[in-house]
Amino acid sequence: MDNCELQRQKDLEDDLRRLESFRPIDDTFMRVLFRDNLPLAEVVLRTITGKEDLHLISEETQRDLKRLVGARGICLDVYGVDDKNEEYDLEIQRSESGAKPKRARYHAGAMDIEYLSPGQDFEALRTSYVIMLCEHDPYGAGLALYPIERIYLATGEPFDDHQHILYVNASYKGDDDLGKLLHDFLCYMHTSLLAERTRFFKKSRAVICPPVVISADWKYRHRE
Repeated sequence: MDNCELQRQKDLEDDLRRLESFRPIDDTFMRVLFRDNLPLAEVVLRTITGKEDLHLISEETQRDLKRLVGARGICLDVYGVDDKNEEYDLEIQRSESGAKPKRARYHAGAMDIEYLSPGQDFEALRTSYVIMLCEHDPYGAGLALYPIERIYLATGEPFDDHQHILYVNASYKGDDDLGKLLHDFLCYMHTSLLAERTRFFKKSRAVICPPVVISADWKYRHRE
């Protein structure tokens, strides 16, 4: 075996070792797990939202909402639309700075701006869900979910603008279906679709021989 082949073999083994340390909540790995995987996105969104009849008709990772000029663009981690024409943005947030309220607000607003055509009635806006899946408890109350909704302060009634923001605590350790799913994002594995997809990318040499290249600095490349 010549030196070039030895180096290729070493690089492959290094990549496989790095793959073993990946978790679904790691941004780089998450993108690969959900890419072109509508069934996985559907299971995750059903479990988080509690909507057992949720059926996605489209799903994509890294949906680009960048503006050419004049405004800050964003890239949605996992974006889906269901058969009721409701839309979902699932954001994986490992750092506390990435899960601040104004980020969720901006994501929700950006999805609205993308949808309406000039002159279209505002009532045509989709029901939208921005879901911030946080590695650590974002509000420290030990809950799995923190739903954010607008209300009329004078009466306590819902504002009913069909815009929903949901913070999810991945460190929640309940024994219910949601607790098992959230455990899977940090460890392994109760959710069969997530487990199968993770095993495939961790054990199959085909995923890194080429086209996928695992960068040595992956652990530092998490979005703010």
